[in-house]
Amino acid sequence: MKTKNPINGLILYSLYSSSGNIVLFLSISIILGVIYAITGNDPFSFLPPAIAVTTLPCTLMLTNHKDSASKWNRFQLTMPVKRKDVIASKYLGLLLLLVVGTVIFGMFTILGAVMHNGEDTTARALFTFSLLAGAALLSGGLFYPAVYVFSDESKSEALSIICILGAFGINAGVLWIGDKANLAPNNAAVACLVVLVVLFAISYSVASKIYSQKNL
Repeated sequence: MKTKNPINGLILYSLYSSSGNIVLFLSISIILGVIYAITGNDPFSFLPPAIAVTTLPCTLMLTNHKDSASKWNRFQLTMPVKRKDVIASKYLGLLLLLVVGTVIFGMFTILGAVMHNGEDTTARALFTFSLLAGAALLSGGLFYPAVYVFSDESKSEALSIICILGAFGINAGVLWIGDKANLAPNNAAVACLVVLVVLFAISYSVASKIYSQKNL
């Protein structure tokens, strides 16, 4: 008989722990997406993807401190799970919410383009998605190794905000370098996303190693 993957349970717990913020950001992004689809107003073309693609995945980071407050970070290790499973659940949870955000982003981008005959919608959507998805990945890539280096995880909420802001700053820096190298904005954004995907994978290895040696 095949046993269930413990990572699935850990992901479900993380989603449940962050469910309040997830529902909030989902609702806001959908409402703003509907406004954009109906009105075609440019300011609303950026807000829905910004919330869905960036903020939604980062909810797991913003509520990470709950694990420490509830002692879940210690209790989960008494169950038949490995430490690498705990880290894997964090990264996979972020990727899962990024996929959900991407679906919302794509749905309202296509709907807005169809309803308002947007000629440059595809190019702008590619740039926006690459920028925001890259920021979400880099935020997690910075946060999870860092949060396990510090012993006081109760301050992880502040750390998560610093990492999110830092990710946008690094993204802006990479895009600036691409501009100086005379890369087209879309090419620079895609190149930035590819680099950040690689860094996200490296971050997972680093976080796993740090957490495996951490005393809880």
